[in-house]
Amino acid sequence: MAAEKHLFKNVLRPESSPVVFSNFITTWPARKWSVKYLADILGNSQLQCKIAPLDFTDLKWENECAHLRITLHQYMEWLNDSTSANNPLRMILHEKFSCYIDYKYMSEVFSHHSDMLKGVDWSVFGLEDRDGADSTLWIGSAGVYTPCHQDTYGFNLVAQIAGRKRWFLFPPSQTGCLYPTRVPYEESSVFSEVNIVCPDLHQHHLFKNSTPYVVDLEAGQVLYVPTHWWHFVESREDSISINTWVPVESDIRSRMEESVCRLLFNGLSRSLLSQSDQMASLNSGEVIEELETDMNYLNSSFKQYKESCSSGGAANNLHTFLRHFKDKEVTCQSEVTMTSNFHRLITQKRPYSEHDSDASVLAKKVCTSSKDHNLIPDCTSMNQKQVFRKCSVDKTSLCVEPEGKLLPGKASNNLIDIEHKACCSYQEIVALAPMTFEQFQSFLSEEYGYLDGDDDESSENSTDMTEETNQQTEHIDSIPEHVTHRTSAEGMVNSEDSTCPISNCQSGHVAHLNAVDVIKVVLHPDVIAKMCDVIRDAVK
Repeated sequence: MAAEKHLFKNVLRPESSPVVFSNFITTWPARKWSVKYLADILGNSQLQCKIAPLDFTDLKWENECAHLRITLHQYMEWLNDSTSANNPLRMILHEKFSCYIDYKYMSEVFSHHSDMLKGVDWSVFGLEDRDGADSTLWIGSAGVYTPCHQDTYGFNLVAQIAGRKRWFLFPPSQTGCLYPTRVPYEESSVFSEVNIVCPDLHQHHLFKNSTPYVVDLEAGQVLYVPTHWWHFVESREDSISINTWVPVESDIRSRMEESVCRLLFNGLSRSLLSQSDQMASLNSGEVIEELETDMNYLNSSFKQYKESCSSGGAANNLHTFLRHFKDKEVTCQSEVTMTSNFHRLITQKRPYSEHDSDASVLAKKVCTSSKDHNLIPDCTSMNQKQVFRKCSVDKTSLCVEPEGKLLPGKASNNLIDIEHKACCSYQEIVALAPMTFEQFQSFLSEEYGYLDGDDDESSENSTDMTEETNQQTEHIDSIPEHVTHRTSAEGMVNSEDSTCPISNCQSGHVAHLNAVDVIKVVLHPDVIAKMCDVIRDAVK
């Protein structure tokens, strides 16, 4: 893979690509956390989890999922297919559903274990005094996902503690390709109507103009998500993640837009929707305040906007982050190679060949640790002496057999020690590169069995999957009544017209609009932005 070296200050900019940091959190106590360790710490403390079908052809909004309160010990039982009689997850089939303990403020999770908050230390990224108290915790089984959305505030740093997550990212300049919507409504989140891993290109034809960035984030790596970048996230394995949203200067403007959006949603939903439909249009955990409360929020945000010149705290966070890496080199991937398996953008692994040299075997072995196994640079072109120098390992510590096996040598170091030394000795920063949409389609076909909507076989496959999903949903509906379970109101969206209202208006074809369609149009990000400009000019 072709790669170039750039100074970090030339990479991190408003429209920069996401960046992956390898081996920057090896000193975090949280790096050693496991579900069992956290379960023992939290004991009988209950956390809310989200249950969703394992069907990527029919992704669910959060308010369409079942919600349960469980302990981490009960979650572990479920993962091991050994649920006890009093386990709320006992009715959930592991092979058909995922379980996600998502978006949990660490300060609340560890309210009785404040020392745990020091297990996270964002100062390694130049953000002093930022730790677990400013972070959220995500624990989920393989197959859990977060629908594609855009965070309206701050930039995001995501530390992968255990397992592997796949990130699909899109720059804010491609917002129009992602069909943004504020229904379901959630404070500070704009959702995409596109199913990223199984897109309907008839309904969302502009998605073909997007250029996705895709990366598998490995345990021990940290992903920098620039402000307003869209992302869809999927756990490829049982996983633990910790993230922090860092305030930036543009948040003041975003807060103003959020206050206008919230007030309009409040007023329109009260006027146009029944109470049940109004609740169904809210994402899980959101509440509708009194109109007076939202009006005060609006006035406060506009006042803060006018006074923003006197405060530069948030504005300095991005600069602080940048300065911390100003002398670091960044590997910028200039192209993406599609293979039969997903191409890891950090290090591409390949099977051992009899033509490989001993040095290349050693490099691949050292780079395939169960922890941080993609963090070492590609050493396959080095000789054996260079490999050991790069990995800071004594050459006499092991021997290499022709079959590629590593055996103990004169020194007492075992393979784990060698991998640990190798992984901890090298830090790497990689700026991600986009795929063309054609590459992305090939990737989806290979990884998810996706077929272009123009193919008749795709339609037939989609029908079969939908029937299976309906059966799974019926299974969810059988969960006892004490479980929180909210679904979108039947008929809330016109089933005969599934196209985006905004795209219809843009194309000159005005479809029949129901109440929710009207709310979607009024709350479209472009409309809200223009409305804020008008209000701002009026209150100068």
